[in-house]
Amino acid sequence: MALTYTIPLGNFDRQSASILDLGDARILDSNDLPSELLQFVLASFETAKEVVDLNPPRFYLQMELSDTILKNDETRRRPLDRTLTILKLFKDSQVKSNIVFVTSKNVTKYLFWRHYIHWARIPPPKYLLKQEEEELLRSFWKEFGEINLSNFAVYRFHLSDIRPYLRDRFVDCVESLEYLLVPDSGEGEIRYKFSTRGALTLATAEDRNSAFKDLRDSYDLRSAIVHGNDREEARLLGTSQWEEKIDIVKRYDREAIKYFFRSGCLDDSESRRELLLQKVLDVTGQT
Repeated sequence: MALTYTIPLGNFDRQSASILDLGDARILDSNDLPSELLQFVLASFETAKEVVDLNPPRFYLQMELSDTILKNDETRRRPLDRTLTILKLFKDSQVKSNIVFVTSKNVTKYLFWRHYIHWARIPPPKYLLKQEEEELLRSFWKEFGEINLSNFAVYRFHLSDIRPYLRDRFVDCVESLEYLLVPDSGEGEIRYKFSTRGALTLATAEDRNSAFKDLRDSYDLRSAIVHGNDREEARLLGTSQWEEKIDIVKRYDREAIKYFFRSGCLDDSESRRELLLQKVLDVTGQT
């Protein structure tokens, strides 16, 4: 049996108000929602205002799904996770949502997840989808539609936006990136591999030195956090804000996820290792 799954897109705006067909989903203006659904949405936001981290937005994403998604909390949450993950892989900004509306047999209910709430932090910039970006999003949505949300790097990348504490958000991004760049961690030299492979794979020739330093410092800061080295943590953080450190490592993480997914080895550590070794060989002539 089919149902309609409606996701409010908080912190999201478009230059066009027409319905955007993504293939298996669509983005639409609130005025294009059925009137009964819209009234239910507005009333639900008022009812759940203590736990929902956005006001009723202008735009929504809808998809038709099998009712088997309702069998447990893991599957109920999956279409929301997929939507938010693909959108932030597409563009360096964040769509906010922690409530969805499920319509089946003309009856609508809402589901929400408390852990999606943003605590006090610097607000992310508005996620603006420009008109000239819409065709790119259609292609990107189709390309990444089957990305494995259970992949460690992917779900840590996603989790880094919904954690309540800044240090955890930073550690999530570094560990996501480490999973991708050092599939052979058992062979040692993790810090060196993390920094060197990341710089050679994710940066242009002109930017590799700065990328190496960014990644090395990110790895060292993560190590100081998880090993309780407060003095080293303070030194590495310096005068920076945590959001600055998160933004740096998350930028590399986003590009790494896309790179390895497109290379067909996001979920295959041995293939990823071979690709990384070949990349180092191609650039430096050294294994």
